[in-house]
Amino acid sequence: QQQAYQDELATYQRSRARYETLSELNDDYAGFYNGVRVVLKHKDQLPGVIGAVAELLEVPTAYQQAFDLALGSNLQAIVTRDEAAAQRAISLLKQQRAGRATFLPAAVMRPRELPSAVLQLVEGAEGFLGTGLQLAQYPADLAHVMANLLGSVLMVDTLPHAIAIANTTHHRYRIVTTAGDILNPGGSLTGGQVKQGRQASPLARSQEARHLKVQLQTLVETLKAKQADLTALTKKENVAQAAWQTASQQAQALTAKLTTITSQHTAQAETLRQAQRQLAAAQQADTAQADLSAKLTELQHQGKKLVQDIAEAQATIENAKAAVAAATASSTQHAATVNALKTKLAVTTNDLQTLNDQQRQWQTQARDAQAQATDLQQRIEHITATAEETAAKKASRTATIANLQTELKQLKADQTKLTQQKAENRGKLSQISARITTTYEQQHQAMATSEQQAVALNRVKLGLDARLNTLAEDYQLTYEAAKEAVTADHAPIPELKSKLKLLKRGIDELGPVNLNAIDQFKEVNERYEFLTKQQDDLLEAKQQLEETMHELDETVKTRFKDMFDQTNSAFEAIFPQMFGGGHAHLSLTNPDDLLATGIEISAQPPGKKLTRLSLLSGGERALTAIVLLFAILKVRPVPFSILDEVEASLDDVNVNRFGEFLRHYASATQFIVITHRHGTMVAANVLYGVTMQESGVSRIMAVSLDQSQKEAIN
Repeated sequence: QQQAYQDELATYQRSRARYETLSELNDDYAGFYNGVRVVLKHKDQLPGVIGAVAELLEVPTAYQQAFDLALGSNLQAIVTRDEAAAQRAISLLKQQRAGRATFLPAAVMRPRELPSAVLQLVEGAEGFLGTGLQLAQYPADLAHVMANLLGSVLMVDTLPHAIAIANTTHHRYRIVTTAGDILNPGGSLTGGQVKQGRQASPLARSQEARHLKVQLQTLVETLKAKQADLTALTKKENVAQAAWQTASQQAQALTAKLTTITSQHTAQAETLRQAQRQLAAAQQADTAQADLSAKLTELQHQGKKLVQDIAEAQATIENAKAAVAAATASSTQHAATVNALKTKLAVTTNDLQTLNDQQRQWQTQARDAQAQATDLQQRIEHITATAEETAAKKASRTATIANLQTELKQLKADQTKLTQQKAENRGKLSQISARITTTYEQQHQAMATSEQQAVALNRVKLGLDARLNTLAEDYQLTYEAAKEAVTADHAPIPELKSKLKLLKRGIDELGPVNLNAIDQFKEVNERYEFLTKQQDDLLEAKQQLEETMHELDETVKTRFKDMFDQTNSAFEAIFPQMFGGGHAHLSLTNPDDLLATGIEISAQPPGKKLTRLSLLSGGERALTAIVLLFAILKVRPVPFSILDEVEASLDDVNVNRFGEFLRHYASATQFIVITHRHGTMVAANVLYGVTMQESGVSRIMAVSLDQSQKEAIN
């Protein structure tokens, strides 16, 4: 939808840019002659100016080139309401010296149409498309103006078909093909390939601007519809996107929570492993404690043994003391023994004290290890419970994520389904619109039928009332009395109706009794005899006119042929003089019909082959036309001739020859020449020019070259 909208928008922008460009060109009347442009730009100031033919005419696109070439410069003709409007426009052109223009006053224009016999003849011809008037569209109030331009122009599909139709109509009408080939009255043909890339004609621009305007209106409606659809779709997409974002956020939150739980689970697993290691260490401590207990037991046993030894030593000491008292003689020996025993007792007492300290230390370590083991056991139980809870939460959240993913898939499926439903709803909407349109049409038809039936019923009622009135007025009968009379008559109703019709027809044929019929007959008979005599006189005059016209035609043919031969001879003689060689001649396009024939000019300048005038260069065509002018003046001199820059495209050599010919023919014809070429001025007798000695003040100056030459000689 977005891409389709963008494509439509791009098409609209391109069309609008093209339309604005064409509108600017049309507003500026680009391509129109200067005089036409000035009048059209001042149209608001010139009441009665309607517009150019190119603006008022609309033709099928397939025939546009044909109409361009068929109308030619008439496309720039200006249509006005009347001659007064044309006069005002011409006055404006003269005041502004803005050029010339052709005007078509609608009030005085007369249509030119094909005779019905000719139209019936060409309508059955192969390839005939219609007259230009039939194929074009134009304002209804200007139909006679367009009929003057296009009423007798025949449009044909191909050149062979056009030639066949031209032969059928004896080359009396202009025929144009869709490719732009033209068959002119008299038999001449114009055709070829139009140069590519040339500037569009005013008709083409006007046509394209009108089509683009309609296209832009359609595109605007389409864009509005697509914008509405896109807005609705965007809203749905926004809702779906919001749902998607919500689900995505929930999934991200759950994923983050799952990551946290996983991290916690990993940390707790690490803690569990540390606890297990500590438990193993505690178990090792228990083993060490058992060893210490065994060692302590052994030390205790040794202590007990030492106690016994001490007791025995004390007993020995006591015995020794007793022995000291008893035997003083052996005191030195006994004293050494006692010292030895005292030393042994002190060592034993220190060992016993050390063993007691170690026992107390080992007992403390055993109690600490037991406490750590108990704590580790509790932590292991807590971690195990937490791990089980985390696993349960992980499973629950995994299920939640799976449910959310399922819901997300369901949302996407719902979105796809909504899109499909939207497309289906559009199709249904189109069908419903079509049904509504059909229903409206059926309703309209039903209303029209109902109205027609009502009208028919009213007609029946009026007819019944009229017949009842006729029955009462003509036969002095009511409907019931007439019905009884018909029922009482045994004759069949169709037979009675037939008799009634015959009687009415006889009465109608008799008509009212006219007492002045004899006098009227005499008057009508006299009128008839008078008109018959006038008819005979008219027929006789017609015959005389036809004979006179025939004589005039023969005289015209004879004089035309003589004048043509003389002009051709003069043309053939002057051409090599003017060109410095070569030759040329005139030929008739239709020698069998001198009244409708055209004249074709063939020329062969020095160093070139013989060719038609249209294939020569601009200077050669101008010089050939000048030769033809001098040939005509040689055969039929005129008192004076006005030439307007006819030698503008000639080179200096040919301009000098042109001046010599002017001097040669000046003895029989006075030449008034508008020129800016030096060679022509040299050949002149008198020069007239405009000078401005003071700002804004023009003066006409005249110089007599003959008088100046005489004064120079004297």
